[in-house]
Amino acid sequence: MYQKKHGRILCCLPVLVKEIKLPWVSRTYKVVEETPVQSVNINEEVEKSKASPLKAEEEIKNLQEELKRVRQAYEAAQSENEISLERAKKRAKVEEECKIKIQHNLQVSNEQLKNLLKVSKIAEMNMQRELEQLKKVTAEYESQVKYERQQNEEMQGILTEYQDALRKAVEDLKCKQLSSGALGGGAEV
Repeated sequence: MYQKKHGRILCCLPVLVKEIKLPWVSRTYKVVEETPVQSVNINEEVEKSKASPLKAEEEIKNLQEELKRVRQAYEAAQSENEISLERAKKRAKVEEECKIKIQHNLQVSNEQLKNLLKVSKIAEMNMQRELEQLKKVTAEYESQVKYERQQNEEMQGILTEYQDALRKAVEDLKCKQLSSGALGGGAEV
């Protein structure tokens, strides 16, 4: 770009190339920066261009090649950026899906835990009821055993009294037989 100003030409080179390291990619790319405007003496530039047209053409060619490389590097960086962005989107999608699955699993686990606690509470209540029933049955059985033992003791006492009375009656009968036999024998004598 050339502009006339007070007999001088303002020459602005199209690009200035420098290498930078982009943080999201692993390669170093050349990027474009604008150069500051330089003031150039037109007469000197005309003389230089007349003196070395081949050199100017070579410089133009070099600049074009450099511009081509810069564009390729920019396109590559743009492509890498798009790929990185796509990967980041996919990663975010996978993370969101995992988060949803984890929340669902937690909800299911909470429901299962609630049901388990409910079942455990019901089982505990049933066990408590069965324990109370067992205590009641045990108390009734002990009472029945105590009553039967008492009855047995009473029957044993009655049986003992009956045996004593029977033994006494047998002894009395023997004594009577002996006494009657003795009396009868004396009469015969």
